[in-house]
Amino acid sequence: MTSPVDPLELEPQTLERIELAFPDLVGNFEVHERDLRFDGRPVADWLAYSQGRVLLISVVDGRGDEGVLRALDGLAFARSQAEMLSLSIPGLTPDSVRTRVVLVAVDGFSSLQLERLEGLRGDDLWLLRKRELRTKRGSHTRLEPLEVGDGRARRRT
Repeated sequence: MTSPVDPLELEPQTLERIELAFPDLVGNFEVHERDLRFDGRPVADWLAYSQGRVLLISVVDGRGDEGVLRALDGLAFARSQAEMLSLSIPGLTPDSVRTRVVLVAVDGFSSLQLERLEGLRGDDLWLLRKRELRTKRGSHTRLEPLEVGDGRARRRT
């Protein structure tokens, strides 16, 4: 299985802007690892830590099946590999690991993908949409949290 949105296919500035947008959303934010793989399979583009939670962050194409598959893989890994995750972040023990799988859709999620993700929703799955404002002088990226329900995405408040 390949990465849903191959980071090499995205402009390096896009990945950097997404990473830099996280502190605006979650406050204290630190990336510990990039390109996380378990037994050769991709798990997340970034392993990060924020507000007492391990974040498994994947940049996905929210219009195709790969985002849903990444959510399933990430949740399965997070629920079964707390010990492995605790080794990646100093000060954590397997009992103290609280994980959230985060999907960042570069171009948003399709209604079909949101319907599929509906069954996975919970506090351990977070959907974000990348929003970007560009001008001649530069750009600003913001991450917008989404909730799924009734097959539609709603902005989280």
